[in-house]
Amino acid sequence: TGHATARDLTSQTSAQKLIFWQATGDVRGEGNVRSSDLSARNTTVHLAPAASNISADNLTGNARVGRALYSGHARLWQGDSVMEAESIELLRNERVLKAAGNVRAVFPQASSNANAVQNRAAKSLKAPTLWHAQAAKLTFWDAENRAHLSQNVVVQAPDQKMSGQDLDLYFSRANGAGQG
Repeated sequence: TGHATARDLTSQTSAQKLIFWQATGDVRGEGNVRSSDLSARNTTVHLAPAASNISADNLTGNARVGRALYSGHARLWQGDSVMEAESIELLRNERVLKAAGNVRAVFPQASSNANAVQNRAAKSLKAPTLWHAQAAKLTFWDAENRAHLSQNVVVQAPDQKMSGQDLDLYFSRANGAGQG
């Protein structure tokens, strides 16, 4: 209690209060929970080539099954990608993220391959195009590089807008040259 911190080889979590049940693998965090994935390749989801961080009011999970549910003002950020929701659930073994309750997210748009050389040169001068998404629910499958948004979906960039009840977003991975 107070300012508790737990760390292993791949992650660090701090909260006002952390409780571990060693026999079952259960964990609970209460008050100002903050977690960071310290691994070279994020262990749950990979939204950007950067460390992932998540904060919330509470955490419940199980280390043995690889499940963590962050609830109450949950916020995840990784590189230029940011997501906020009432709750964000991470399923490590399935490499799935589930966000529910007033989901809002920002994702950078990848550069096209045709403009890759020009974009690399201009990258430091121009900010990436950001897509803002909102929905009641979002599920992201890391293996498919796909997010499914449902219920009152609105996704928009500065000059484009999509809306509907269901929408899938497809993501590209950064290559060795640092391209998005």
